[in-house]
Amino acid sequence: YGGDGYMQNALAEIIKNGDLSRYLKKTKKSYHQRRDYLDALLKKHLGNDITYAVPDGGMAIWIKINPMFSVIKLKSVPQLHIKRIHEQENAFRFGFASMNEKELEEAVLCLREVLRF
Repeated sequence: YGGDGYMQNALAEIIKNGDLSRYLKKTKKSYHQRRDYLDALLKKHLGNDITYAVPDGGMAIWIKINPMFSVIKLKSVPQLHIKRIHEQENAFRFGFASMNEKELEEAVLCLREVLRF
């Protein structure tokens, strides 16, 4: 019933001594930097072909593509790793949380090639 006492005590200690707060602050900064880098790449390479809103939080951006392209076409490109699309809006979810700057750049350049093919 009571759960794992050792884990609860360890978590309580992490919270009490500020480790969790420091970790969350560092992680949030890292995700914001990644999000901002992706935003810059999207503007630079795909500015006229897509629209999106930069989220305040979260680890993904919903990107709406130009109506002359089909979002369904993107889902078939394995390098893009697209899992979620919204056909009616011609949009897809671009998750950036697990990607480093090099991977983000490769994905955006691949997306550009697919959209301009």
